[in-house]
Amino acid sequence: MYRSRRQFLRAAAGVAALPLAPRASSAKLRYPARPVHVLVGFPAGTGPDFVARVTARWLSDHLGQQFVVENRAGAASNIATEAVVRAMADGYTLLHITVANAINARLNNEALFARDIAAVASIARASFLVVVNPSFPAADMPRLIAYARTHPEKISIGSSGVGSAPYLAAELFKVMSRIDVLHVPYAGTPQAITELLAERVQVVFADPSAIGLVKSGKLRALAVTAAARQEILPDLPPLGDFLPGYQVAACEAGVHRDGWLGRGFWQAHRRRIREMGADDTSSRQQGGLDPLYPCTGTAS
Repeated sequence: MYRSRRQFLRAAAGVAALPLAPRASSAKLRYPARPVHVLVGFPAGTGPDFVARVTARWLSDHLGQQFVVENRAGAASNIATEAVVRAMADGYTLLHITVANAINARLNNEALFARDIAAVASIARASFLVVVNPSFPAADMPRLIAYARTHPEKISIGSSGVGSAPYLAAELFKVMSRIDVLHVPYAGTPQAITELLAERVQVVFADPSAIGLVKSGKLRALAVTAAARQEILPDLPPLGDFLPGYQVAACEAGVHRDGWLGRGFWQAHRRRIREMGADDTSSRQQGGLDPLYPCTGTAS
């Protein structure tokens, strides 16, 4: 168990970027000449799934071939990642990655995908929501923290799996608030939310797919993990207002199996993909992506 925020951040250092293999030489080719499959390591209806589908729709419209999203949920995206790593290095199997991939590469020294994928482009940055069932006695973050401190090991926090960004956000919250709670991992945010609605867990760090339930009153949002209030839920305070220095936002990007000779194609299109993210305001708001969209990083 980490004893301080500094120790926690040191342990999490390096998760913001995936190491990439040496670049292969580019070759002229007609691409895409057939449908391209985009694998997502989380279930349909999650935040990463939404971003992947918005991106796939834009690519389909602009590149003249279908980009088909496939959900390969489980193991905090490791299942989808392994499928891409084992696919042909021909550019027709892409992976939509989140910070979970970087975390897992850090946690698992034998992870082949840490060295076997290459960047397409950075796409988005999203923050997370702290949500509870409306029947839960704590109606705001200070009361939640106080309740957890007076009821150690009595609160369960759900997330979309060990190694996922919501998991990291929840663990940082535990360290900074000095509370003793139980973490319960699920295959994705929808599964965690189902358990929250059934009151089998008390708190969930959820991706933006939970916004609809918050707006309908089925869930109560207590805070957002971003550094500032977000345009889609302007009345929701940032968690850093109660725990100074707290901030979690996760980048999402696209990658392909390394070794593909046509990787120069994506290098030429990265700027257009970033501009797509910045210009698609309606999709950004619907998906709960913050104003810092798109993110910058190794895939930018």
